[in-house]
Amino acid sequence: MTPLRQPPDSDWYDRDTRTIAGVEKLRFFPQVAATGYGTYLTTPSGRQVLDLSASWTASGLGHGHPRIVEAVTAAMAAAPPGASLLSGTHPHAVRLAEELLDLVPTTGWHRRVYLGHAGTDANDVALRAARHATGRRRIIAFEHGYHGGLGTSMAISDIHIDAGASPEPDLTLVPYPDPYRPWIDPDTLLADTMALVQRHLADGDVAAVIVEPIQFDGGVIVPPAGLLTRLRVLTRQYAVLLVVDEVKVGLSRTGHLMAHHIEDVVPDIVTLGKALGGGLPLSAAIGPASALDTPAASALMTPSATPSPAQQDSPSSTSSATEPWPTPLRTEAPN
Repeated sequence: MTPLRQPPDSDWYDRDTRTIAGVEKLRFFPQVAATGYGTYLTTPSGRQVLDLSASWTASGLGHGHPRIVEAVTAAMAAAPPGASLLSGTHPHAVRLAEELLDLVPTTGWHRRVYLGHAGTDANDVALRAARHATGRRRIIAFEHGYHGGLGTSMAISDIHIDAGASPEPDLTLVPYPDPYRPWIDPDTLLADTMALVQRHLADGDVAAVIVEPIQFDGGVIVPPAGLLTRLRVLTRQYAVLLVVDEVKVGLSRTGHLMAHHIEDVVPDIVTLGKALGGGLPLSAAIGPASALDTPAASALMTPSATPSPAQQDSPSSTSSATEPWPTPLRTEAPN
C-alpha cells in the first residue's frame, strides 16, 4: 500500500497563518514540527532539526522522554479520575505536591503547593498571594524581566512593557544587575542595586519582590554573587515576600535542582513551570499556607493538575537520571 503523501512543510505553515490566532505566536522563522525525540524535532516531511531551545525550555527533559511517555500512557490507560482538582483530589496530584514540598524549601511552618498550567499562572497566583498576605499592593520587579504572557504576570514583565503592554499600576522596576553591560565592579554594582531596592522598600507599600536567579529572556544575565542573599535580607527587614521565579532556569538547568540553591537562600514563594511538565501543561507555586491557602476558590482553572501531567515521575528522579534516554542515543526520530 502506498503511504499517504504529506503536504509540504510550507503548506502547514500557510494553513496555520489562516487558522491560528496571532496573539499566541512569537515566530522568527517558518518552523513546523510533527514529532520530537530527544533533542530533535522532525517536520511533517521528515526533515530533522536540532531543537537548541528545548522548545522554549518547556521540553527541558527532551522530547518523548521514556519515563514521561510511560507515566502519561499509564495515567490515560487507567481510567483517570476526572479532569479537575477543583472539587476533589487524586493521589498523583497529592504525591506531586508532597515531593515539591520536600525538594523546594520555602518559608512557612505550614506550606502549600498551587498546581496550575504554566509559569504565567503560577507567577500570577504568587503575586496575588503576596498582596493578600501583606495587605499591600506594590510589586518590585526587574527591568527586562519576563514572568509570563497574560494578566498580572505579563503586566510586571518589562519585556512586554517595552513592547507596548500596559504595565501593572503598582509596579516598580529596578535595573537587573548586569556586570558586563557596561562592565562595572560586581561589588559596586550589587551595592548600588540593593540601595535602590531598599529605597523603594522603605516606602512601606511593597508586597513582593519577584526575581529570576538568572535573567533569561533579558539576555541570560548571570548577576553578581550575592544578589539573592542580599534581597532575602532586605525583604525580611521590611516584611516583604521574596518570590523566586524558577520557571525557565530551575529543575537542574544550572547544575543545581533550583538555580537559587547556589546561594542557599530560602525564598517565601518559588514558582515552576515549563520543564516541570516535560512538555505537558503543568506549573507550581510553592510557599507558606498563610499566603496560598486563602481566599479559597480565588485561583480556579478547571483542568489544573489533571492526572496526566501529575502522574509523571518525580522532578528529582527524572531530572537526575544518569541515563534518561535509551543507550546508545538515537540520532533519528522513531518511525
